[in-house]
This record gives sequence, C-alpha cells and structure tokens, in this order.
Amino acid sequence: MKLNELTNAKELITSWLIRYPELRDNDAKLIANIWAKTIGQERFDKMSARELLQMYVDGDLPQAETIRRTRAKIQEHNPFLRGTSYRQRQERAAEVTKGIKNI
Repeated sequence: MKLNELTNAKELITSWLIRYPELRDNDAKLIANIWAKTIGQERFDKMSARELLQMYVDGDLPQAETIRRTRAKIQEHNPFLRGTSYRQRQERAAEVTKGIKNI
C-alpha cells in the first residue's frame, strides 16, 4: 500500500491517532508503525535494514516528513487528537510570553 494521496494519508494517520493515543506525541513511533503496516508484518520481520532503506529511497514507503506534517495538520484541526506534549508546550509558551512582556 502506497501513501500517495493526501486524503489516504490523512485517513490512515487519523485512524492511527485515534486507535493508539501513545503515537500522538511520538512521530518516530507513528512513522515506524505506518511503515511496518505498509510493508506487512511477515515481510517486515524478515527484511534487512538495507532493504528497508532501499524501499524508502525507491519511494515504496510513505515519506516520514509527509507523515509528520499530516499528523501536525490533523492535530491542529482536531484538538482531541493532540497529545500531552502539545498542552505542555502551550503552557510553557504562555509563561514565556508573560516573561518577555515583563522585560
């Protein structure tokens, strides 16, 4: 399965974020899970790192940056799919803004 169309990517990533909340804050885990699903468990278990990298270079796997950007856009528009680190960053940003105004 290729992730060529943005709508397919959006649907796939949204479903993973809903099913696996632990992936909401970890792009590396999200990407790894999507790649493993794309490759198929049986083939994935038998392949070498070289084969994995060759698939990536050949465009047979979804681009990591596409997955990351799509996840960010989904979370921008769907607050319930945001992870805990989003809230923590927002809280810190408010504190930094207050600190800058006081300078």
